[in-house]
Amino acid sequence: MKHPLPLKTLLLGALGALSLLTAHTARAATITWSDPVTIAGDTDVSTTGTLLYAYDWNNSAQTVNGVPFAGTAVSSGNVGTNLTLSAWSGTGTQVITSPSLGNAAPAINLPTAYVNILDGQAYYSGTATVTLNSLTFGRQYQIQIWIDDSRSFGATRTETVGGGGSVSSTIVDCQDIEGALGQYIIGTFTADATTEALTFAPDTGGVVGINAIQLRTLPITGTPIFSPGAGTYIGAQAVTITSEAGATIFYTTDGTTPTTSSPHGTSPLNNIITIPVSSSMTINAYATNSAEADSPIASATYTAVTAASAGTWSN
Repeated sequence: MKHPLPLKTLLLGALGALSLLTAHTARAATITWSDPVTIAGDTDVSTTGTLLYAYDWNNSAQTVNGVPFAGTAVSSGNVGTNLTLSAWSGTGTQVITSPSLGNAAPAINLPTAYVNILDGQAYYSGTATVTLNSLTFGRQYQIQIWIDDSRSFGATRTETVGGGGSVSSTIVDCQDIEGALGQYIIGTFTADATTEALTFAPDTGGVVGINAIQLRTLPITGTPIFSPGAGTYIGAQAVTITSEAGATIFYTTDGTTPTTSSPHGTSPLNNIITIPVSSSMTINAYATNSAEADSPIASATYTAVTAASAGTWSN
C-alpha cells in the first residue's frame, strides 16, 4: 500500500522546484561584444545565421539588406512576446530627417529604408533595459543594436550597453552635428536562461536611446568526425579528426571535456593522435568556426592491442 507524503514534504518539494526554476530563468549569459561601428550603409545589417526578429522604433515596417524590420512605438512593456522594455519614457521621430535640426548628410544619404528604421528612437533620462524573451537554453545568438540621433541641439551623447556578466561597450548616439551618424554594435551569447536583459546606461548627455534591434540564431559548426572510428585495433593506431573547412578543433585525450585551453588546430587534424599498443584512450573534441556556434562534443574510445592478445580468448 502506498502512503501519501506529508503535506510539509510536498510543500518543501514544490518550493524547491520553484526556486530551481527561478534560478534557471534569472541568470544572464555573458555577451561578447564587438567594437561599436559607425553607421555607414545598409550592409551594416547583419545577415549571419537565421533571423528571429527585428524591430525599429520609427514604427515603420522596412526591409534593409534583406532583413525585414517590424515597426513599433512601444516604450514600456512588451513588444509582442519577443521583447520587454522597462524604464523607457517615450519614443521620438525624425531623429535624422528633422527639418530644423537635421536632414543633412551623411545621414540623409543613407538608403531610404535604412533612414526609415533609424528615424525613430525610444529614449530615457537614466538607465533602461530591453529584455530578450523566449530564448532556447544552450542556443547561441547574435544581437545587433543601433543607436543614432543625427540632430544638432546642443548636446553630445554616448551611452553604455551591457548584458549578463559581459564587459559593456560605450556607443556614440549623438555628436551634436546635423547629419552626423551614430553607431551600431553586435554581440554574441549562449543562452543560459529563457530571457536575457540588456542594460542601457547614460554616459555623456544623461540620456539613452535605441533605434533598432535584431536577434539572430547562429549556425552550428560541424561536429568533429574521428577516422578511423572508435573501436579495438591491432597495433598502434593513428587518429585523424575533421570538421568543416576552416574550423578550429579543440581536443583532449584523457576523457576530459575540451576547452579553449586544450590542444587544437585547424581542420583536418591528420594523424594528430596515436594510440600506443596495449593502451586505451578516450578522445573528446569540439569544433568552432567564425560566426558559428560551437559544435557538440564528439567522443570516441580506442584500444590498441598486439596481434597475440587479439587472438587470445578467455572465459
